[in-house]
Order: sequence, then C-alpha cells, then structure tokens
Amino acid sequence: MLRTRLTIICASFVLCSLSAVAHAVTLTFDEVPFQSVNGLTVNGVTFGFEVGGAPSSDAFYNAFGPGPGTTSPLINDPVLEGDVAGVLSLTLAKPANRFRFAAALSDFGALTPGFTVELFSPANLSLGIFSVDTNPLVVFSEAQFGYFGDFVQRAVIDFNDAATGPGRFLIDQVSATVPEPISLALLGIGLAALSSTRRGHLASRKRNSGEL
Repeated sequence: MLRTRLTIICASFVLCSLSAVAHAVTLTFDEVPFQSVNGLTVNGVTFGFEVGGAPSSDAFYNAFGPGPGTTSPLINDPVLEGDVAGVLSLTLAKPANRFRFAAALSDFGALTPGFTVELFSPANLSLGIFSVDTNPLVVFSEAQFGYFGDFVQRAVIDFNDAATGPGRFLIDQVSATVPEPISLALLGIGLAALSSTRRGHLASRKRNSGEL
C-alpha cells in the first residue's frame, strides 16, 4: 500500500514536471521603444536586418502597421515593420523546439510564396527552408508560420520573393518554446523515483512468490 502511494505521488510529480518542461518567450513588440531592430536584443531574441547583404536600419521595433482602428486576425499594432527588400534574422539565446510568428506584406493579393523561412540548429546547420504563402485577410496579405521539431537557434526570414516593387512587411506574435533546465532535472528525478519504486515492487512480488 505504501509503495502504491509512493508510486502515485511520483507519477503526479512527473506529470507536474512535464507540464513545466518548457516556457514560451513571447514578443508583442511593445517591450521597448520605437527603434531599429538591427542588432537589437529583446527578451533573449537578437535581431539582424540586411538589405542587399549589407546591414540596414530600415526595420523597426514597436512600429505601426495596420493603423488605428484596423483589426487583423494575425497582426495588431505595435509590430516589427520593415522593407520587403531586406532579410530579417532572429537569433535565440536558448534553442527552441517550437517557433512561430505572424507576418503580413503590404500587398492586397495572394502571394506564392509570400516569404521564406530558413531555420538553423544550435550547430548552425540548416534545418530546411520553408516557403509560406500569404493571402489577403482584412487589409494586407498575411500568414502565420509555425514550426515544431528539432531545436532551433536562428531563423532567417526572406521577403525578396514578394518584392515586386517597393513594399513593407509586418511581423507580430513571435514566440519560442525554450527548455527549462531545472524542470528537466526535476523530471529526471521523478522518473528515477518511479523506476526505483517499480523495481522495489517487483522484487517484493518475487520474494512473496518464492522466486528469490
């Protein structure tokens, strides 16, 4: 009976640990005042922005996109706003196995693709290039990008495929799920406790049955 109670307690502990294994780093673009994003770090996310392969200041944090009174399912002020001729990069202080963001382009039609996203591992190995189509919702051509898989350290978003002329992009709702080392350690302890309890229970059964 005591071992059964211990097993239940340990199982509950493991389930609680599992629920706390990860936490989300979320950016809503109101965290810092209006400024260029190139070289900016906010909540563990470092931004870079280039146009034609050269660093550019033409992408801004805490900017305005849809405008006052305009509602979008994916994009709401404030946002990250910049030149579609550029390439935006986001580098995470801690690798994430879930990564997502919403994007819009100052275009009123469907774009195939609207932009591409290349993800890189902590070892700086490409995890693939993902093409994302955008479609007009309320005002702009929009889409949400979502990824779940191997751990990501850096994302590179390229809008050049959508640039048929001068235009702007908007980014909103950036989030990354990052592992919690403490919670992972607690999870390991909980699993070890469960394993130990199970071994003790099996040994007891063998003794009672005369197998030992």
